[in-house]
Amino acid sequence: MEQFSKKKHSEEIYEELTHKMILAALGYRTEFLTDANDKLSADAAAEIIYFFMYWFDRTSFQIFNEEKRNEVYIIMRKHVVSGYIKAILKPDTPQHFLDDLSVRMLKNLNERQKVYSQCVCCLGTKEWYPFAGTMEFALSFYIYKALGKTNRDNIENILTGKEKVKKEDLVDLPNYSQTITDSIFIRNALNSSKMPKLIKEL
Repeated sequence: MEQFSKKKHSEEIYEELTHKMILAALGYRTEFLTDANDKLSADAAAEIIYFFMYWFDRTSFQIFNEEKRNEVYIIMRKHVVSGYIKAILKPDTPQHFLDDLSVRMLKNLNERQKVYSQCVCCLGTKEWYPFAGTMEFALSFYIYKALGKTNRDNIENILTGKEKVKKEDLVDLPNYSQTITDSIFIRNALNSSKMPKLIKEL
């Protein structure tokens, strides 16, 4: 009975974390993406989900051993991808479309993990601003790209700070004002999520 209760409690925590991540993504979509069409705004808001999931993985790594960290990440990934898809699509959406979107989201999530893990972070620091090489800068770029404002792919070295931004790169990058806006949003969303406290209870 004790084991069953613990499992149920963990499931409730996964659901709470999922709710917070999806709510943040939908909040970003409602506040900042009103001019984009449905598909583009849904893809751009999904970038908030991917960032949250990287932060979830990063935090889990600090709390658990590798085996436990992998376990909770896989469970959380399943919850958040299926939850976001349900939140943005109609109940009668064909299953093959749901499956295709799930595969695409998982692919994007894995790609973001690789990039964010090579970036530095200014979240949580007293004096901060997003610059090339920070996770916040990369997030803003991915949102910018999801909105169809650039098709550039060969930019990983700039996002991770291995290459400096050149003048000809600027057309493919969000402006400073947008990057600051995105950085403030994700900073506030993560702070309000109380993620470390919840993860410790898993």
